[in-house]
Amino acid sequence: MCYTLFSSKHVKTKKEHECWGCLRKIPINTIMLYETWLWENEFVHGYFCDICENVRDLVFHTYELESISEGQLKEFDEWYEMLEKNQKK
Repeated sequence: MCYTLFSSKHVKTKKEHECWGCLRKIPINTIMLYETWLWENEFVHGYFCDICENVRDLVFHTYELESISEGQLKEFDEWYEMLEKNQKK
């Protein structure tokens, strides 16, 4: 099964959102990647924090995955923690 990406853009949030990749609550006025895609004949949308956006790109490239599930990027602890530490610098 694969998905079809319809839109992908960076937005500044106007309210708190949950990141699709890690399920963390992301505060207002944060730049996030917002995507809309078609998955199994259903439209799905989600916001990605900057850490998960980078982890997702690494995961797709390294493992050639077709999609990710909600919260799945936290399973890639090593990459997630490395990017999180770099972000705090």
